[in-house]
Amino acid sequence: MYILAVVSVFVSLQSFARPEPVGSCDQRRRSNQYLRDDSDICGYYLCLSKRGGGRSPLLRRCAPGTGVPRDYGVSPRHRDSTNPCVVRTSECLRPRWSGWGPWGACSVTCGTGVQWRGRRCIRGNNCTGQQQESRQCLEPPCLVWTDWINSDSPDSGDGDWEVNIVPPPCSDNQTAVAIECRAITPSGERIPWDGPGQKLAVPCVSPLGIGCLEADNPPVAMAPPGVLTDPGFTSGCLDYEVRYLCPVP
Repeated sequence: MYILAVVSVFVSLQSFARPEPVGSCDQRRRSNQYLRDDSDICGYYLCLSKRGGGRSPLLRRCAPGTGVPRDYGVSPRHRDSTNPCVVRTSECLRPRWSGWGPWGACSVTCGTGVQWRGRRCIRGNNCTGQQQESRQCLEPPCLVWTDWINSDSPDSGDGDWEVNIVPPPCSDNQTAVAIECRAITPSGERIPWDGPGQKLAVPCVSPLGIGCLEADNPPVAMAPPGVLTDPGFTSGCLDYEVRYLCPVP
């Protein structure tokens, strides 16, 4: 906690620190004078001569890639009347963005998601603009199975009609991607829809459903031995049920 506090205070002080010139303008000078910036080697202060309009220091920037030596204005090699930007340094190159990287993976595996891509700031961290950007991505629709639906019964006398279910099984009137069907024996056993070998008017067709007409299946023992031996079997059509694989909106 103590280290974090110290770091926080240091960051706060840094954020409020203002650049200041090293030294002050000499009011007696008749030529331009240059002062080093105490916090930025890429900048300097210009003290205009009296003929140039006064002696208040004006902040200026060196050309990209050049900076002011630390001993400027102190060393005989770097007098404060000479060009201050004489040091070549990458520190003073203008920051710029790299090119955008490739788009990342979609945030979802189905439906609508988001993709992100980024770029980095070259030569510093003061680039203007966003480091990341996003866009919408579309994956194949999300799919979910409905519950098993049994909307009709062969007890009606005309067969079993699980076709064009009302209300539509998929929300927002979307069309089912696939269906599954199965038959129910009089004893309640669930078996494959095509196992009994009945003649079906609609043989488990997506997205319609499955339908069996009594007229096409007279009430006789049509099933293969051992499949439909239930003594309660009297109708030609078995009871069928269906479920739908629906897109999720």
